[in-house]
Formats: sequence, C-alpha cells, structure tokens
Amino acid sequence: MKVTIKWVNPEKDGKVRAICNVEVLEKSLTLYGVKIIKGSKGVFAAAPSSKGKDDKYYSTAFFGEEFSKSVVAEAKTAMKKTEPADDDLPF
Repeated sequence: MKVTIKWVNPEKDGKVRAICNVEVLEKSLTLYGVKIIKGSKGVFAAAPSSKGKDDKYYSTAFFGEEFSKSVVAEAKTAMKKTEPADDDLPF
C-alpha cells in the first residue's frame, strides 16, 4: 500500500490531520481524498464523502478497522519520510 500525503494545518480544535491518496493495488486502484482524523477514540482513516442535493454529506465507502489502522500507519511512515526534522507529528 502506498500513501501520498497532502498536509493540512490543523486548526486549534480541528479534527482533520491530513488528506491522503491511498494506492491499494499498484496502478490499479487508488482512493483519493482519504482523511486522517483525530477523534475522541484515537486516529482513524475516513472515506471520502460527497455532498448530496439535500446539503448533507454522505460517505462514499466504508473502511473497516484493520484497513483504517493500515492507512494511518502508512501515513505516519510517509509523514516521517517527508518531515525528517519534525518529531511532533500532527497526530
């Protein structure tokens, strides 16, 4: 699994820590716009969502716990590679 990070400067009380593209199958399946979120129960990956005609947001996929943990772990690894001087990761 390959994770490409787009940094998000977290607001003081913001929950989104990063937005990622996750290449699941090499050159076959890539998930765009995956969010790394710091919630009350820890850090997790959230599927992209789209806004419906009723102005509500709907998730486009469901991520199981194991997949979410894998994405978060890969994101942390990718962050360490791109930010070598910063030990204080945003989550």
